[in-house]
Amino acid sequence: MRLQLALDVSDIDEAFDFYSKLFGAEPVKRKPGFASFAIENPSLKLVLFENPDNAGGLNHLGVETETSQQVEVAEAAWMHPASTQPASATTCVAAPARPRRGWSAPTALVGSGT
Repeated sequence: MRLQLALDVSDIDEAFDFYSKLFGAEPVKRKPGFASFAIENPSLKLVLFENPDNAGGLNHLGVETETSQQVEVAEAAWMHPASTQPASATTCVAAPARPRRGWSAPTALVGSGT
């Protein structure tokens, strides 16, 4: 699994240069107004969208899984937390909805602890 972080940037070429140097990586996909990096360390998929109206803003967050079964397991853990969550957990969990083409949209954010 890896985190997907998608950012809106004012200038895709400038952002491309910056993140290429920062992570020492070339994008896995590049087209006008868009760049996508698969970074190994840290395990991150960084996606850049040229959007000057929201430059510096968050476009979206996601978690990439290798299989849809991993999403189903996470969903089951969220739906039945007493049977799967450690008693000392103080986490915030994004719960998936129905997968669509490998994507799952969060239905709620649940915080536990004090």
